[in-house]
Amino acid sequence: MKRMTLLAALSALSLTGCIQFTQTVTLNPDGSGILTLVHGMSEQSTSQLNAMVRMMLGESVSQDTLSALTLDYSEADLRREFQAHEAYGVTLESYRVEQREGWRYKHLRIRFKNLSGLARTGWLDNWKISLAPGTNGQYVFTQTLDANSFQQGELAMLRDPQLTPLLTQLLQGFHAIIQFNAPGRILESSAPQKTERSARWVFDLDRNPGVLQQLPTQVFRVVFEGKDLKLSPFRFPAPAPPKAPPRPVDAS
Repeated sequence: MKRMTLLAALSALSLTGCIQFTQTVTLNPDGSGILTLVHGMSEQSTSQLNAMVRMMLGESVSQDTLSALTLDYSEADLRREFQAHEAYGVTLESYRVEQREGWRYKHLRIRFKNLSGLARTGWLDNWKISLAPGTNGQYVFTQTLDANSFQQGELAMLRDPQLTPLLTQLLQGFHAIIQFNAPGRILESSAPQKTERSARWVFDLDRNPGVLQQLPTQVFRVVFEGKDLKLSPFRFPAPAPPKAPPRPVDAS
């Protein structure tokens, strides 16, 4: 199943505009938490995307293929998938579809016992995420898009300033929100919007065409108090094991 991620939203956006995406990670003092995802696509864009896929793949294209491209899951399919994730301490708390003012929104709420278990489900794919202890009892949460997850040429296209006017016209309507809710008071963050325990980044293409160049390299960083917290360090993807040293050549 294709995951509801920011990169999936960008991929759909490359075919048709008017995409809205929100990701919120809420971390509890014991390391458990909630991942909330909201994906919105205008009904007009959904129809255009379906027509485009049928034109490219033929009228016999399956409904499963169309649903995967538009991230239009059925609750039954999601429930079946999350039954396998229960072994990792991850459960689907709720899923609902909302239609409002010509838009179709999918709301997904996932509960996890720890970030390591959540990472094993695939719902953190396309991201690089770390949680590490800092100085004086602080913790540092960092999240960035994984450049290796982009299709060939996509990253260069987004970073090319000469293409910005064209992309802005083609991809108008893109709006994304990334939010992190910390279990302790936030001391420092790269977020332009923050409260005592919440950091929020907003990317609105209609207001700021530069978000297309900003997103691939944006560092979502939050430093928060954690003297009374016992959070396990976390890094995703896990670092590759060190390579074994070459065996010495037997000169005999």
